[in-house]
Amino acid sequence: MRLLLSLTIPHLKSCVTAPEISLCMAEQTSQEAMHNQSYQYMIETIIPSDRRNFVYDFWRTDEVLRDRCEFIAGIYQKYIDDSTAENYFIALLADYMLEGLYFYNGLN
Repeated sequence: MRLLLSLTIPHLKSCVTAPEISLCMAEQTSQEAMHNQSYQYMIETIIPSDRRNFVYDFWRTDEVLRDRCEFIAGIYQKYIDDSTAENYFIALLADYMLEGLYFYNGLN
């Protein structure tokens, strides 16, 4: 799921003309890539090889998590398929939902 966000930010960034906002979005893309790499490193070094697929596929097997992922992915895909101003702002809200509600609150 985190990979989804790092692939979606460039689509959102393509409409940004303010250099300072574009820079922030580029930094977020970079942070997401490091985040993905750090999680992969932890999974590969801490979790025994016979349990790794369970961790990587958990979003597919947990119904609530899968529904959340599919909901956010659907919003992103709608913007990618139909890049209207309305879909752009809805995709930005989806980014806030993903980061602020699903991810951050999932750690608490």
